[in-house]
Amino acid sequence: EARVTTTAIHVWGEALDEDWVAEFTAYRLLPLACELRGSVVLHGAAAALGQRAVLLVGDNGSGKSTQVSTLYRRGATFLTDDVAVVDMVE
Repeated sequence: EARVTTTAIHVWGEALDEDWVAEFTAYRLLPLACELRGSVVLHGAAAALGQRAVLLVGDNGSGKSTQVSTLYRRGATFLTDDVAVVDMVE
């Protein structure tokens, strides 16, 4: 049984942690929704450089976020540092 109140989400009588709900939504539900609509969802970090973007993919701890942070400090636009949604356009 799940129910939502104005102050908390309860599942089987237990209130869920607000941070857990936010993380679950951002890193599980939204990527799943994007995949279901045909997007490619990657574990990666991205930055925009002018009209182009750089997407770095790799294992946890491989330096993706660090590299995007470096690009940001050098003037690039930050896009994401964990979940990247890619739509293929013809």
